[in-house]
Amino acid sequence: MAPEGSYTSDPDGCARVVEFRQMVQSLHGLGLKAVLDVVYNHTFAAGQRSRYSVLDKVVPGYYYRRMENGDICMSTCCNNTASEHAMCERLIIDDIVHWAKDYKVDGFRFDIMGHLMLSTMKKIQAALAALTLEADGVDGKGLYIYGEAWDFGEVSSNQRGVNASQGNLGGTGLGSFNDRFRDAVVGGSPFASPLFQGWVTGLGTASNQLMQEGMSEEACKDLLMEYTDQLRLSMAANLQDYHMHSFQGEMKAGREFLYSCQPSAYAKQPWETVNYADCHDGQTLFDQQGEAGVGLEEMTRVQQQQSCKHGVDLLTLLQATIVETELLNAQFFNADWGKVIMKARDGTSVEDRCRINMLGLATVALSQGVAFFHAGSDILRSKSLDRDSYNSGDWYNKLDWSCKSNNFGVGLAPGSKNNAAWPLHKPRLVSELQPSANLIKLCREQFLVLLRLRYSSPLFRLPSAEAIKSQLRFHNTGPNQEAGLIVMQLSSAGQPGSTQQVYDPQYSHVWVLLNSNPHKVAFEAPAGDVPLQMHPLQQEQSYYSWCKACSNHMLEVSAHTAAVFVQQHG
Repeated sequence: MAPEGSYTSDPDGCARVVEFRQMVQSLHGLGLKAVLDVVYNHTFAAGQRSRYSVLDKVVPGYYYRRMENGDICMSTCCNNTASEHAMCERLIIDDIVHWAKDYKVDGFRFDIMGHLMLSTMKKIQAALAALTLEADGVDGKGLYIYGEAWDFGEVSSNQRGVNASQGNLGGTGLGSFNDRFRDAVVGGSPFASPLFQGWVTGLGTASNQLMQEGMSEEACKDLLMEYTDQLRLSMAANLQDYHMHSFQGEMKAGREFLYSCQPSAYAKQPWETVNYADCHDGQTLFDQQGEAGVGLEEMTRVQQQQSCKHGVDLLTLLQATIVETELLNAQFFNADWGKVIMKARDGTSVEDRCRINMLGLATVALSQGVAFFHAGSDILRSKSLDRDSYNSGDWYNKLDWSCKSNNFGVGLAPGSKNNAAWPLHKPRLVSELQPSANLIKLCREQFLVLLRLRYSSPLFRLPSAEAIKSQLRFHNTGPNQEAGLIVMQLSSAGQPGSTQQVYDPQYSHVWVLLNSNPHKVAFEAPAGDVPLQMHPLQQEQSYYSWCKACSNHMLEVSAHTAAVFVQQHG
């Protein structure tokens, strides 16, 4: 298969091949790696008539998965391929090897990987592992494979064979996007109201009007506790057999915590979970932080208008166990992961929204497992509330690396995917929510601090499940915990040369405190022989001036802030 031609200087001919190889070579020259996004689960066209159809003109009907009535399955969006068919699988494997050998890419991100069979993915791993520097110019064992391991459609629950979905990946070495992390941080799910809050966006600590009117204060607190447990598990690489105290006070393994009706933890090794707060699907992290001061009455009224206009019924999109209210119609979601309106409480200042954005990124940066950041999230990237911008052009997808603007409020998002939300977007695309150039630059600086923190200690990147289970511990857990506060302790091996644990030559302990409250919190760390101090990287930043380690081992963290404290070896 050939590279996409729309980015090349001349799409007709060999330029796309040569220029792609030059691009990868240049990235390698800068010390960067290139991961290729591959879409093998569907094709844009099928059949004999379309000029864009290829596979059906090779062997009609063979490469696609069919429903009982003979129609092609369309659960991905369009024509679903069938990797369970031998030659379809062969095509995928051969093409992956081709990209690794001939283009020297460093990894593969599989779109809707859960629609491929697990056996196919394992054969891909084996084919890549067989590549060597001497024979093929690439060390295939060093290539990373991850993807969207969602379990839905005709392949869900292994209906067509064991598929490459989250529940089947533990121990395979394949990475998958951790939606448990995403939902706990920002709130909700693809099937909940876009106003639904999460740990970082104010659930139970700064509830917006929807949460106040739709749930009791006690229910909000309980859900916050559940999300916090889910986030802690994810910060421990979402390991199936990592044990910790739940908010009910029980000691449980990761697999015993629930995410909807599934085990929350599914990984057996840290590289099998990819933690993220936002990605190209849905709204950006900044767009999800804004004002959500619309009440149930207005939401229902707007959606009733849209229902009459488009002839669709209202859907109950919040889980019945959480709140029994019909809020949005089907056009709002269209099987997309994104939220369509911002979550933070009405009246939250733009400065606090920026802190919320950075705290969301800090949860990713300071977690075990693979950290994934959406391009531009460090500079508060906005798509002007567009929830599905793949075809929206540069106007909405622009990245301003000069930091003069984050592209917020450049207009109502294109109507093809967003028009149902326009009545809610219009009053929120206001200049008061536009961060200044100085704020954008400050957030970029703090993101660089987060990256330096992650690489300041090997304890932030523990290489095995065994190391994580023995060297990572959470405090402030159980039924009496301080709401909105996550306290993680990382402990170095006692001496270098340990085969099971990681030794940090500089620090004996590293403490991470994440505070999603709109006010300062304090935590008393267990006493030790060596006093705690703010991490040197944060001591240099005025951003953390309100965070401190007191002489009595009391650690103080300001609102919407992640603080790291360290203990030197005694």
